[in-house]
Parts: sequence; structure tokens; C-alpha cells
Amino acid sequence: MSLEIIFPTLIVMIALAALLFTTWRVIQIGRAINTVDANLKTLTDKFIDLDRKFLHARVAQEASMADTLRMMQAEVKSLEMQLRDHGLTNRENPETVEAAIRLVHKGLPADQIVNRTGLPLEVVESIILFHGNR
Repeated sequence: MSLEIIFPTLIVMIALAALLFTTWRVIQIGRAINTVDANLKTLTDKFIDLDRKFLHARVAQEASMADTLRMMQAEVKSLEMQLRDHGLTNRENPETVEAAIRLVHKGLPADQIVNRTGLPLEVVESIILFHGNR
């Protein structure tokens, strides 16, 4: 066989080998992409499930806290009624309490608020605790 036939045949064979190798690599890359895609879908599903569980837990916790708060409010109201029935409570005038809150917001100390409003020190301290600067 002459070189004129062998050389072009050799080039065609090399080109076919390169094409086969490239095709094989594309197939391998496609399989790797499919694996990564499946893993991403699994992770996404797990994140969605975790998010759903977190939301459910948060809603349940908020409901539980709301129930506890309602029970505590009912208990305070009940105790307040019992104290009132026994003459042991002296419910503060709402206007006086509002005035004390305004004085707390102005930054006045407890003793001055007691002097200006006539409220007991423990009531003023409670107002400062709940309405003072945080």
C-alpha cells in the first residue's frame, strides 16, 4: 500500500477515535450531571421538609405560648377578683398610671414619680420595669 492511501486512512481513523473519545466523555459528563441533579433534588426535598417541620414547630410553640398567656391572664384576673372580694386590693387609677408612664418615658427616677403621682413605690417600680428604657 502506498503512503497516499495509508496517510488519509490514518487521519480518518484518528479523527474517528477522537470523536469516539469525545462522545464517551460527553456520556460520562451527562451521567455525572444526572447524579448531581438527583442529589440536588434530594437536598431540596430535605430542605423543604425541614422548613415545613420548622414552621409547624413554630406555629405549635406560638399556640402553646398563647394558651399559657391566656391561662396566666385568667389566673391573674381570678386572683385579682379574690383579693378585691376580700378588700385586699387597691386598683390604681388608670389616669395616674398613665401619668406615671409618661414620667418614666421622661426619665424621672422612681422616688420623684412616687411623689408626683402618689402611687406606691412597688407599683412605680413595676411601671419602670415594663415601660422604662431597654
